[in-house]
Amino acid sequence: MADKWEDVKQGAGQAWEGLKTAANNVWTWLDQNKGIVAGVVVAIAAAAPILATGGLAIPVVATALTTAGGALLFGGLYHQSGPKPGWQGWLEAFALAGTGAVMGYLTIKGGIMLVGKVGWAGIPKLLGSKGLVGGVSSGISYMLLTPHDQRSIGGLALAVGAGMITEMLAWPAAKAAVVSIVGAIEAARRKELTWQTPIREFGKSFFLEQPGSKKYNRVFGRSVGKGIGWLSGKGISISPPKFAMQILNRISWDMIKSKLFGI
Repeated sequence: MADKWEDVKQGAGQAWEGLKTAANNVWTWLDQNKGIVAGVVVAIAAAAPILATGGLAIPVVATALTTAGGALLFGGLYHQSGPKPGWQGWLEAFALAGTGAVMGYLTIKGGIMLVGKVGWAGIPKLLGSKGLVGGVSSGISYMLLTPHDQRSIGGLALAVGAGMITEMLAWPAAKAAVVSIVGAIEAARRKELTWQTPIREFGKSFFLEQPGSKKYNRVFGRSVGKGIGWLSGKGISISPPKFAMQILNRISWDMIKSKLFGI
């Protein structure tokens, strides 16, 4: 009986050690992938209530998918950037995933507002006017303001795409959300992403998208117009296309934002 009892205790001890090892392995994997785990958890938590309260209408489904996508994107970016160890990393992972969900929500809401304003038929026209100007000017700004050793095809494509979207969107919060997403992607590429990054980028862009920037653009445009008029009066003919003037106007404002606010 004593021998049997010893065998039982030894077997129980081995089973317990096996359970502890398995639990430690699971926790290690979760800790190493906390950004992805947080993204999945927040994505489900954010999308489920939207679908539950709004049904399966296309705008509702699009909102749920984009909100969940924002959480997954920011969680994945944090994983790529190198999460902090321990509970600090977990808090930061969930903070970023939550922020990503909010940015996705604001972006899709801005898109829904845009479609409601111009209709689906008006999107191609808007893309060919404002979108084209925003994309070209942002691409030029990227090439002018980004150091040569830091440029990339992906970065250029991101700048062009973000410029097109932000120029088309009318809602300042949606514009700022796009800038926040781009800022998070860039910070992750440099492995400098923290929970503060997208919030800081959102705040800068939101304040810069207020009427003050439009006033600056109007003043700049009038100054250029008067300068061209003065040159024309001196017999110097300069007639740049409106498209080129819009790009020049946009580049100047992008430069001001970059130099003063680092965006």
